[in-house]
Amino acid sequence: MSINSVCRTYLEKQMELKTVLSQKRPKQQNEYLFVTKFNTPLNSLIYSDAIKAVIKQINLTKPLDNQFEVFSGHTFRHTFATRGFENGVDAKVVQSYLGHASIKMTMDLYTHVIKEKSVADIEKIVPQNKNKIIDIKRKRA
Repeated sequence: MSINSVCRTYLEKQMELKTVLSQKRPKQQNEYLFVTKFNTPLNSLIYSDAIKAVIKQINLTKPLDNQFEVFSGHTFRHTFATRGFENGVDAKVVQSYLGHASIKMTMDLYTHVIKEKSVADIEKIVPQNKNKIIDIKRKRA
């Protein structure tokens, strides 16, 4: 599978961290790349708690009527699909990244239309050259 340059950079950093942790904790050897500071595998509870802790920190600086909502780690898959779609990544490519059997699942369940994208995209149908509109009107007359 392909990864972009930013992802590659962070995966390389994670591999370096894993090497250091493995050397510090030789008794806790495993094949996992993402591990705790004790070189033990991450689990869904640790992952969920980490997300909640970050959101709690964010919300300390936000007014009560504008709090950041708690979400699950699975939300990142939806975000990935939506951002790919917004940036013109082919739907079949996004489907393959997510491992979905059908394009329908990718498009119907994993991609979401963001208001800003919707507003920007509607402008794509406006002719770049306003003279084209005049020419169309003349042809109809």
